[in-house]
Amino acid sequence: ETGVDVPAGRGNEPPKKITDSAGTDSGSSAAPIESVVALPPPASLIADLRSLSEPGVLSAWSDAILARLEQLARLPKLEDPSAPALLQELGELADQAGPLSLPLGESPERVRLLRAAYGVSRRVAVWDALCELATIDRSGNDWSLTMSRQLEAAQLEVEVHLARSQYRDLWRNYLCLDRAKELVGSMEEPTTRQRDIARMILTRLDVDSLNESQARFLSHPVFQNYRSALRAYSRQEVALTDIVQLIERYETTLASLDARRVAHSFQSLRWSPLEAESEAAQPINDHYRNANVRVAISAALINRLLPTEHTSLDPVDDVIHSARVQGTSRTSSRLRVFLVPSRLQWRLGLEARGDVMSQTESRKGPATFYQDAMANFDARKHVTVDKRGVRTDRAEARARSSSDLRGLETDYDDIPLFNRLARGIANRQYQEQSPLATAEVESRGADIASQRLDEEVHKRLSDAEGEFQTRWLMPLRNMGLDPTPIDIETTDQRLIVRYRVAAIHQLAAHTPRPQAPTSSWMSVQLHESAINNTLDQLGLGGRKLTIQELCDELAKKFGRPSPPIPEDIPEDMTVTLAQREGIRVRCDGGQLRLTLRVAELAQNRHSKWRNFTVQTTYEPSPDQRNANLVRNGIIELSGDGKGVGNQFALRTIFSKVLSKNRTISLINHSMAQQPEFADLAINQFVLSDGWIGIAMAPKPNTARIPYRRTIR
Repeated sequence: ETGVDVPAGRGNEPPKKITDSAGTDSGSSAAPIESVVALPPPASLIADLRSLSEPGVLSAWSDAILARLEQLARLPKLEDPSAPALLQELGELADQAGPLSLPLGESPERVRLLRAAYGVSRRVAVWDALCELATIDRSGNDWSLTMSRQLEAAQLEVEVHLARSQYRDLWRNYLCLDRAKELVGSMEEPTTRQRDIARMILTRLDVDSLNESQARFLSHPVFQNYRSALRAYSRQEVALTDIVQLIERYETTLASLDARRVAHSFQSLRWSPLEAESEAAQPINDHYRNANVRVAISAALINRLLPTEHTSLDPVDDVIHSARVQGTSRTSSRLRVFLVPSRLQWRLGLEARGDVMSQTESRKGPATFYQDAMANFDARKHVTVDKRGVRTDRAEARARSSSDLRGLETDYDDIPLFNRLARGIANRQYQEQSPLATAEVESRGADIASQRLDEEVHKRLSDAEGEFQTRWLMPLRNMGLDPTPIDIETTDQRLIVRYRVAAIHQLAAHTPRPQAPTSSWMSVQLHESAINNTLDQLGLGGRKLTIQELCDELAKKFGRPSPPIPEDIPEDMTVTLAQREGIRVRCDGGQLRLTLRVAELAQNRHSKWRNFTVQTTYEPSPDQRNANLVRNGIIELSGDGKGVGNQFALRTIFSKVLSKNRTISLINHSMAQQPEFADLAINQFVLSDGWIGIAMAPKPNTARIPYRRTIR
């Protein structure tokens, strides 16, 4: 189970580092389910609909949906001819939720209504695709030895093609061609491991975030043939009714094993050589592997974070219009960002404006001129950021200048009578040639302004991209996660990006995120799946570690310095987390619920506790300056080690480990203390339906803004 490590690299150079595990897991296969009905009643959705039980318009709306769900549950098979009409009616009812919600303002009833409507919409999308797929003949595509030979031939073509590339070894490593040798030559149907390897290579061939040169390199016909051969080899028959029931089980449990089974079914459809199966996988991807991290930042905050006015004092030594010019200049400049709306990318305009005041002397022939000059310049440059990376165009600039002649000397000033004639001639020539000199000064000034803006933007973008890669993307990819930008958008006020953080065998967000207040300067929505997916990929399950070793391991994974161990935690304590879901979080009802499943906890040789679960809750701190979560609940224990004596000892230990004095900071403390954030405050801090929503705005607008949500 490996993530796709796409480089920031040069040209068509492939990734420099990739995770080298194939990702096989026998537990990832979906266990057969005894299907009683084709479309079982969705228990969690029915509960949401019944919460709208008060007599009135909403009750009638929910009753209409419940009636159609009941009709669907009576269908004996997905391909039943009455299914499409019922699904269409459900979709139309879900669309009515928007208008119905308007009179409800910001009430909790509106939240429940939109949550239920989105629950209907995502199921209709998936059910409709599977019902349509059920009507198609999917036979005649079983594995055969011919497919193995086709794959072998395609792989040989790829090897020959790569031999001509200067990055041959790197591309072979990226495409896992040594591991791909496991796929060919077998006389038997592919194993689960072999299918997983084929799907992993397909994922690497089709990753969205390759740069243009890399994507062009992989568009060669030899790779198209390789894709086709891998698709045929990776196909696995999937029972469509099993997919429906697996999704409903996951909707209820939110368990990582159930997520893995849904993801496995999705991958089976996604990489099928049958176009109909591949298309049916898309709604699952759209609704159960949706973005689980969203960040929006306003142009106002971006401009605030830019450096303030820059001033420099520079020497002048140049030749302008055949005259040698020397002196000093004082330049002051200001940088501003403006946003260019775009639905599919970030588009930023950078504008540098400034003034140049100079005192110079210029000599031409026998005359020396002393000048005071003032120039204004403005330069603009556009930056585009999309899934392929960052692109910039060349800066364009213009300058306007004026000058005053404050003095004039000639070599004939000491000669009576002739000095007046010489000064008059020099002054006349100066006035005649001044427009040409001014034009040359303005042209050079514009060139200098555009060059400086190009250099400044290149440096800042390079630093920012390196920081983002090193601090965030690389640690996640090294853990086998695949941070993928789902949407990148520019509005007239904000830059918005939506990311999915999930490995190939994991799901992501499937519920509507909280909508940030419109007054926000910065907002972040984080779905619990992003946290749990990362926790699962840490590889801590089943490992016996001291608290210090655990902290060191986490620090290493995220490229951070190891934090000191609190003095009240014993140094000799070791912990072994459960193999699956050792650490899990759930965000709902205004709280974050933390669950630790412990296989063994030991302190010295005599104190051991095995197979127990620890749970507690955190809630937003009343002081929301840094968006902290503090423990507000008791330590709950369950499992084999919950005897009275054991429970007292365990409560004592975990009251220290999960101390109320230790907060979970969701906004970096050093960032929150920056002077640019001094007049900002948290104006939204919610935990609901799997999401954590945080927003910041200027303090005058920090009155509590009710929780809202959007379906995206």
